[in-house]
Amino acid sequence: MRVTPPYKVALLSYHPISYHAAFYRAVHNDNRLLEMVLYLDTFGICSAFDAEFQDKVKWGNEVLTGYRLRFFKNFAWKGKGRPIGPLGCINPGIFFHICFSNYDAIVTDYASFSAWLAYAAALIRGIPIILRGESDLVKERPRSLWVSLKNLALPYMISRAMAVLYSCKKNKEYFMRYGAKEESLFPILSSADTSQFANIVDKRDYVRRSLRERYGIPDDAFVIVFVGRLIPRKRPMDILQACIQIDSEGQRVWCIFVGDGPSHRDLEAIAKRHNFQRIVITGFQHGEELAQHYLIGDTFVLPSEWDPTPKALNEAITCGIPSIVSAGVGLADDLIIDGVSGLIFPVGNVACLATHIRRLLVDNRFCDRLAESATEMAKEWTPAKNAEGLTAALSYIYAGHKS
Repeated sequence: MRVTPPYKVALLSYHPISYHAAFYRAVHNDNRLLEMVLYLDTFGICSAFDAEFQDKVKWGNEVLTGYRLRFFKNFAWKGKGRPIGPLGCINPGIFFHICFSNYDAIVTDYASFSAWLAYAAALIRGIPIILRGESDLVKERPRSLWVSLKNLALPYMISRAMAVLYSCKKNKEYFMRYGAKEESLFPILSSADTSQFANIVDKRDYVRRSLRERYGIPDDAFVIVFVGRLIPRKRPMDILQACIQIDSEGQRVWCIFVGDGPSHRDLEAIAKRHNFQRIVITGFQHGEELAQHYLIGDTFVLPSEWDPTPKALNEAITCGIPSIVSAGVGLADDLIIDGVSGLIFPVGNVACLATHIRRLLVDNRFCDRLAESATEMAKEWTPAKNAEGLTAALSYIYAGHKS
């Protein structure tokens, strides 16, 4: 049995996502690892309507390049949409593939039927299991049969896993709550592929002027930018309500919502009701266009009720704009130190959010300090660092648990 690098590792993944692809490429580029990404669904590589974005979603071909991968047929009934829920992925092939494989480790989560199949197959074959997930203790899940089963099974799954990968402090606390030991926990911190942002940021002034001209926004306007799905869980309405409150005091701010979703019409209706005209909803953006839209803003706001590891926060920080996030954001204790690298407010507290916006509105030096501190902190949150975290977990397994 192989006990030294390169380690042959399988990584279970639901469907191609640009954020994850950057991590897989970093794993591929680490000569201590031989990866195989096991995809359970093809959503994202063919144009398909996503209800949460209210638009068709299709990633570029780059999402499948730079690493080894394999697709498995998904027998779940889901139409052409995104696989959602515990029965969103039903892939019998994953079980047989792992049973007849010679992997040194399987990286899997615990959130679907197919993930449990992968876990069971690894146990049968005696392949070390590395568990991962992005849950936290911020929000209690609604009671359901699946949640009850998961809560019962998770302590056992953690106890049989040889290592656990966590994405942020709150995610680490979650795993420890269910029995994970400190020494078996390794970081693969929530990171985004910000390589495409480098050239854009260098052209900041030009990009900012061009986009503001496109949307009819004055050069000297104070602009709040939100990036993500317009869904109730992310509470985009809180931003609009805070801006309406500030507008009633005679201060002028703009709201730019980069994305789309079910809350689109509600936002427009509330803005019209209050005669608030400085609102732009851009629709779904990705790639270079997405990177450019961050630069239109003076501050990034994410007011989510619950949002474990939003990559938009990493991207905003990379673009050098100060961030305001709710306490429901899982990364709030990692990338954001209140008053130092950003500002935090209680979930749903529109008055507090408005106060934070006013502070940034009148204090440019404070904005710059927040952005600089956050940018420095984010330097450790890279796909390459995460590949090192995976390697450390494998080294721990074979040094301490295998002979």
